[in-house]
Amino acid sequence: MIPLVKLLREDHTSDSLYEKGKKTFNYWIAILLAAIALTIILTVSTLIIGSIGISEPFKEKGIWTQTFDELAKNIKNADATSLYNNFIMSFISTILLTTTTLVLSVYLVYSVVRDWKKANEDRTYIDVNKQNFTLLTAIGFISFIQIILFSSSFSIQTGYSQLGVAFIVLSILSAVIGLLTKLFPGTQFRRIKFLFENIKRKEESAKILKSLSQAFNGNNTNGGNNWLNELLAGQVPSDLRASDIDQNDSENSFDKSASKSNNETTKSTKETVEELQKRQTIEKLISLPNDQLFKMAKLLNIVEYQSLPKEELAELIYNYTKQNNETYEKTEIAEKSDQNQ
Repeated sequence: MIPLVKLLREDHTSDSLYEKGKKTFNYWIAILLAAIALTIILTVSTLIIGSIGISEPFKEKGIWTQTFDELAKNIKNADATSLYNNFIMSFISTILLTTTTLVLSVYLVYSVVRDWKKANEDRTYIDVNKQNFTLLTAIGFISFIQIILFSSSFSIQTGYSQLGVAFIVLSILSAVIGLLTKLFPGTQFRRIKFLFENIKRKEESAKILKSLSQAFNGNNTNGGNNWLNELLAGQVPSDLRASDIDQNDSENSFDKSASKSNNETTKSTKETVEELQKRQTIEKLISLPNDQLFKMAKLLNIVEYQSLPKEELAELIYNYTKQNNETYEKTEIAEKSDQNQ
């Protein structure tokens, strides 16, 4: 079985990830379902025992009356009415929280099994419903509250009848199992979906950059210079090197690099060749028509691009393409590797 962390570090397509991680995915989902099933069994048992106490709450031999009497004996100078009210409130809270956990757990089993089946049919976990993680979080939160309630009142919970002890023990166990389910197999289940979402993001980034490259290079007056590809590679685009960068700017850039070594502090001495490249590239972007910039911004998912000043939009486009370069290159390598295999 391959750890999920290792799968995350490797480059995969969706199909190759499914094939390589199938056993790992099935293992963690099976553990998750087993943990939820155990929670259901414990909560049902808790409610059954609780219902026995409700059926005869004020009879002499009723488990809750007996428990209450024992509690009163163990607390000196206790106000009987206040103690009984606290006891009843604790009991009702436990029943309500346990019932809620049971309902959520049953629906969660249905939802996970449905998504698991669909994932194996589609060979991807990208469509796993996010409500599963919401349900797991809710169960974990309720379980945490139950544990806090039990721990805060544990000092007075002595002298219980056998059924009373069983009720408390089962309630605590169901709460602990519910919390552990959220923290361990629940977390791994979320990571499985994240693995496939990560691949989808990489593929979408690659498509965006390819579309952006085609759109930009198609509008390039020099056509064959592959302007955006050079930009993504961290190079000064060919047409900038050939015509757009003024000779004086080039000389100034070298002068500035040299002057930096001489500890000059003026603004011009701090401008590096890379900064000059960025400035010239942004200037070229600014020179493009607005509709061309808007098309590029849309491909890069830049929000509210139409309301941005042209200079700011040009700089955002430059920064976005640079940030996506690494993703683009990794996806290209993965695609070539799959083709060779």
